[in-house]
Amino acid sequence: MKRGIWKVLAAVVVVTAGVTLIALPRNAEWTTSSPEALREFEAAMEAQTKLYHAEAQAHLERAIELDPDFVIAKLQYRGYSHGDKERANRLVEEVLNADLGGLTPREQFMIERFRLLTEERGDEAEALLDSYLEAYPNDPWVVYTKAME
Repeated sequence: MKRGIWKVLAAVVVVTAGVTLIALPRNAEWTTSSPEALREFEAAMEAQTKLYHAEAQAHLERAIELDPDFVIAKLQYRGYSHGDKERANRLVEEVLNADLGGLTPREQFMIERFRLLTEERGDEAEALLDSYLEAYPNDPWVVYTKAME
């Protein structure tokens, strides 16, 4: 009988630990105040991996519409602005002038690297990539970026 109680108690502990791990909030990968905008952004990134560019653009436009302060969505939009270069340039300008303080380290890295590449400071951009990769070796976005270089 006591053995059965211990088994039940152990099962309760395991289930409680599992529920706690699932319920704990994860660190946000992207900075937005809108869960809907985040879903649109993630849908855009998924479409991008499938090379569905028109779909990715539509999702990014919707993400920016839902959260006009979604800086990384604006940065990603620049690659899909085939018809509206003026809007893309305006969004890029907003990205370059954005306050990076509240953004995730990945977002800060991506924007700073974009800035360096825009200013044709490739050596500094490469050094920034290497230092970020050293600090965050498991960041799939940065590992991909390094692999593409």
